[in-house]
Amino acid sequence: MSGGYARDVVVLQVVVTLWHTWWAARSLRALARGDRRTIMFVQLVFYFFFAVPQLLDLVIGPPTYSAQRGFILSQFDHSTNVIYLLYLAVTPLIFALLGGRASAIADTSGTTLRLGQLARVIAWAAMVLLPFVLVLAPQPAQYLHYAAFIGHSIEGADQYHAFVVLIATLAAIAAVLVISAENSVTIARVTAGAFLLLSVWVHGKRSVVALTLLLILYLLWMRGVLRGWRFISAAVACGLALGVFSYAYQTNVREIGNDRPQRDQSRQASAFYVNYRIDYGRDAVAKQTIYAELNPEQVTILEYRGQSLLFDVAMLVPRRVWPGKPYPYPIYVTAAMFGIPPRDIGWGVTTSWLEESVANLGWIGILFGPAVPALICAVGDRQRSMLIGILTVSVGSFLLVLSLVAFFPLFALWLILVVRTPRSTTKSHA
Repeated sequence: MSGGYARDVVVLQVVVTLWHTWWAARSLRALARGDRRTIMFVQLVFYFFFAVPQLLDLVIGPPTYSAQRGFILSQFDHSTNVIYLLYLAVTPLIFALLGGRASAIADTSGTTLRLGQLARVIAWAAMVLLPFVLVLAPQPAQYLHYAAFIGHSIEGADQYHAFVVLIATLAAIAAVLVISAENSVTIARVTAGAFLLLSVWVHGKRSVVALTLLLILYLLWMRGVLRGWRFISAAVACGLALGVFSYAYQTNVREIGNDRPQRDQSRQASAFYVNYRIDYGRDAVAKQTIYAELNPEQVTILEYRGQSLLFDVAMLVPRRVWPGKPYPYPIYVTAAMFGIPPRDIGWGVTTSWLEESVANLGWIGILFGPAVPALICAVGDRQRSMLIGILTVSVGSFLLVLSLVAFFPLFALWLILVVRTPRSTTKSHA
């Protein structure tokens, strides 16, 4: 049931999983009662991507990695697992300590979202920009097929597609805002709905579906529509919907388990489970990072401390201007996973800020990692703006499941609004 884990590690897994479940239940209860802290949403995202994998280890068993050398070395290492589980145990405490106090946030259950003129212009610009970006793509016909770039490298179009994904993400958020705004007319909502569907289609990944569900849940909660068991039921329904979509995505888009002989069913089931764990869990990349700290002679991720942070700072500097510019963090993690020198192979395993902080800062990253999303939530909540709240939930959640380069425009927009918006003028409109 628990594979190659030592008995004390299994016991610690049980304890930490129960600990996380208590925190998740606490967050659900607080949100159902109208608690306005966005850290509660982030706490639930943390539970899904970090605690649920531990539960799956206990109930189903650990995944069987094959080509992922770094994952194989770190998966059952005793010291790595103990440190990782202790990291998971302390994270909810840091969230609670730095994520803001409930008493500091007014319970304005009648809050509605009203987009100001500038906000409407920006939202519509983000949506209208998407079709133009598609027309200018190196191979625009590829976007007639859903998720055409998933699992395939299309020469001359991959880098441009990364730009398309960023625009599609912004367009999806803009569409949700327009649909939810109280001062949007019916034709605007219908048009925004069409842009939302286009964004999801073009993006081609499950993260945009998860983001859309999270934002809709957040907006309905902020407006007071979801309270008590209605909120809990809606949250569970969103989780189930994402699970069903993920299964369909794995079988139809990635074609895992399709058209295989009967004798290969066990192998295909294992491949599906491994892909699910890598996509919806961050335990493997986190353990690899901790293992690299303990055994740098066997696994090396960054070439020097702060390397991926330097990329974040210089993200917009063209590589032709700075040929030696560091890579995004996922490239280093993917190279370490395969045991090869760092280089861009056209794709990368999904990472999170929690283990990236350890790779950049060492063991102090165990405290600094959870502190960043918690402080972002606390700062965003103090603005008391639904628009900033939506961005706060998005940025805080994305930090747990993606690298900064994947959602940098959202983070930049959040930062600009927080810096430029006085608290006194941000109550129920944007």
